[in-house]
Amino acid sequence: MHKRFRRSLLVAAYFALAMLLCLHSSGVFALSDATLDRYAEKGIAFYDPSECVTSSKAMVSGGNGQTESWPGTKYELTEGQTRGLAAIANGENNYNVDTMRTEASQMANLFEQNHSDQIGDANAFVNYIKTPGGWYSDNTVAKYDESWNGNEDYIAAVSEVWSTGIRTIPPEVTQHWDIDYPTTHVYVGDQEVDKSDYSKYVRGQTIIEESAGGTRWTFYTWGDPSTPGGGDPFGYEREPTGSVEQAAADGEAAEKDTNLDYAANQIIPDDKLKTIEENKKLYVSGVAGTKVPWQLLAALHLRTSDLSMENPDKYGIFYVPGLEAEKGHENTYDEALEQAKKAAKELSNHMGIYTGDSAIKAALFKYDNPSEIYIAQARDLNYSEVEAEQGEGSPYVMNRYDAVRDPSKNDATWGYLETIDSTELIKPAYEDYGVFVLYKALGGGDDKTGICGPNNGVANGNGNMDINKTAYEIAWKPGESHSPMSPPAAYKTAYEWVSANGGYDYKRIPSGGSSCDFFVHVVYRYTGIDPTFPCCGISTAWDYLYPGFRASGYTSGTLNPNYEYIGKEPDVSLVRPGDILLQELIDWECGHIKIAVEVDGQLGEAQASNNEHSAEYSKSIVLHGRTKDNGIVCSAYHVFRHK
Repeated sequence: MHKRFRRSLLVAAYFALAMLLCLHSSGVFALSDATLDRYAEKGIAFYDPSECVTSSKAMVSGGNGQTESWPGTKYELTEGQTRGLAAIANGENNYNVDTMRTEASQMANLFEQNHSDQIGDANAFVNYIKTPGGWYSDNTVAKYDESWNGNEDYIAAVSEVWSTGIRTIPPEVTQHWDIDYPTTHVYVGDQEVDKSDYSKYVRGQTIIEESAGGTRWTFYTWGDPSTPGGGDPFGYEREPTGSVEQAAADGEAAEKDTNLDYAANQIIPDDKLKTIEENKKLYVSGVAGTKVPWQLLAALHLRTSDLSMENPDKYGIFYVPGLEAEKGHENTYDEALEQAKKAAKELSNHMGIYTGDSAIKAALFKYDNPSEIYIAQARDLNYSEVEAEQGEGSPYVMNRYDAVRDPSKNDATWGYLETIDSTELIKPAYEDYGVFVLYKALGGGDDKTGICGPNNGVANGNGNMDINKTAYEIAWKPGESHSPMSPPAAYKTAYEWVSANGGYDYKRIPSGGSSCDFFVHVVYRYTGIDPTFPCCGISTAWDYLYPGFRASGYTSGTLNPNYEYIGKEPDVSLVRPGDILLQELIDWECGHIKIAVEVDGQLGEAQASNNEHSAEYSKSIVLHGRTKDNGIVCSAYHVFRHK
């Protein structure tokens, strides 16, 4: 039995003070009396970070161990949905109320890591958890029961996690495992340790390997953080941003520091920051499937229309090139989202070969007015040719980034073009901050982490829109020494990113991403060519590319409008780099999918194979069918091309 403690006068006094402070500053204290009683019984002094502080995560400590909370998105579930998911959580971690709370927190984390475009959608959340084939085993999701009459304390605990958004683990923690499985190994460094010795489980140091050569992740906490061995160990594959010890002390300060310009002036006013936070779902949903950070859309919205939903001109609230919007029209959320998606796609297309902050600058420069006059202005300020072409000389991009580009400091050599057709600079430039400066003020960007800063929950694959280049680069090449199931580092990076941004969970795929359908899924999503390309199963690919065709016996159907059908075993001269080669599914004996790849004028192919090998490139291409040893005749390949 989990040990309980009486409420102490000291803890009671703490809660009284916390209650008064919260009531005075921001309204009603969010946690229930039952929760407060439980924390008091365990000797834990707790405060509600969603009401009393503004940092992105807060440390709450005391009592027997360290208890923490991270404010997240709220999910308003029906009673039936709550009971159904509670039954699943109970099947996973029913050690006590705390383990149930941690399990509920991970459920929300898993959903948001895999469906960033649906954050806050309660029905989508429930469907993700209860649908077979996801993170939870089919046996576990089968426990979903909307009339489950289990422990009411357990049901209340998980309900509170989802309804308040307050979680016990950071958003990166999406793993837990029953260490009693005989195949499980535990390591500290390179040294395997006794997995039953709970003293060996150290946050950020202990590695849990689910099976020999299988999924490995880093220990973060126990299901019950105050009890070593309390429930399953939980952990992460992507390190949580910042440290727990720093969270309460510097979380708010870190946020504010990014919102100061070079002269220590606040860049974005507090009221605008509040509006941006209210609009965040719009920005996150708008960039889904692209490599554009949500902060960039927010910065663009602020600069273009001062965060209004009313179109300032025909280019809309995000200044989308080519848009024909109605000036003065107040957009609904769906209309604004449509504009956001178009803006994100346009920006993503403009990022070119660059990465990190360079990609953001280049995208903004091309999005606005990539004038040779701005390039010359950058040269005059001693920027390199590459930097000039990335927009260092454009006020739209870089205004007030530093003293040289601050019109109040430099009225002689820093100017702007009044219209896209202007041929002379007007000096000094205007007072508005450049969009890149606004983007950085919102915490966007970090050259050390690619396009996106850590933990901004934004898609950031390579986004190069080049299937041929990516399929080749992430695959093993002929002559490269490797074990069949070992993934190339570039492939591992790609499939981990895809899995974390709405794609299929690579941990459900054989080691090294060794599955043909998963490889194509990864390449098409990672490049940004088709952010919705599905996985897994050959039948899934057929039903996506050519709905109805498989069901008709491969005679007729309705082609996906984003693809061309080149034909079945067409002449090789008709095949282009990046084409999908798809075999018919016959008696579950035949069925394969791969990608045509051209290198130095020679057409080959890239593919993985289920439980046989990870991503590999070969210099030749095979379109014909074959007869298997058991007499089954496998069809020739059909060829599809994304438009």
